Amino acid sequence: MKRYPNIPVAWPLAALLLASLVFFTACKKAERAAAPPVPKPAKANNLKYVDCYKHISPDAGVVEIAVNPLDGIAQVDEFVAVCAGERVHWKASAAADSQGNRVRSFEIKFANGEWPFQSAQQALVPAGEAATPDQEPVKVPDGVRRKAYKYTIVVTLTNKATITLDPYVIPMGS
Repeated sequence: MKRYPNIPVAWPLAALLLASLVFFTACKKAERAAAPPVPKPAKANNLKYVDCYKHISPDAGVVEIAVNPLDGIAQVDEFVAVCAGERVHWKASAAADSQGNRVRSFEIKFANGEWPFQSAQQALVPAGEAATPDQEPVKVPDGVRRKAYKYTIVVTLTNKATITLDPYVIPMGS
């Protein structure tokens, strides 16, 4: 083995150490780049994560609000965003409460003479298979991002008890 008297023994060792450090640093950087993105929070106290149903569901087109005998409509449906090109309807659930009561009927009326849909203003009551007719939201006016429309829903159960709620429909842009 030939020795090089002008190169100290520590130099090759230092070069090997430096090459190893560069290699492992590059591997860690590539591993971080390939890591999946951090998921968005499932909850927020604002509209940051609200999106059109047509963007998040393969069943794009109809937003269905279930009417049930337990609490009228689920708490998460008390504020429903409906975007341009979508339709919304309310449909009675086939579920029963703990005493066997089911939804017998329901009626929806919008407050203050306002109407968030393109059709003529009317009281919304179930037709056919216990669902209201599909309603397409009005176009959001220029300069307005969204407008909340308050409505009252009165749910009558088979034992004639009623549940009354005042939720909102919010037409949004696209």
